[in-house]
Amino acid sequence: MSTIQRRLESGPPSDRSVFWPDSPLREQLRGTFMGLISIVVLFVTSVADDREKATGAYGVA
Repeated sequence: MSTIQRRLESGPPSDRSVFWPDSPLREQLRGTFMGLISIVVLFVTSVADDREKATGAYGVA
């Protein structure tokens, strides 16, 4: 039985699993990507916080 037949029987595939099968490398890349996003979010929020303290007007950039 081919992998395509197995996937069709098990239901709709998740996002890109047809083009890029689940693999340790994919999980590692996903973890790295999530880590980078969290760092960027923390950096942006800290910069916005510093701006608010400098201007003294909260909610105004």
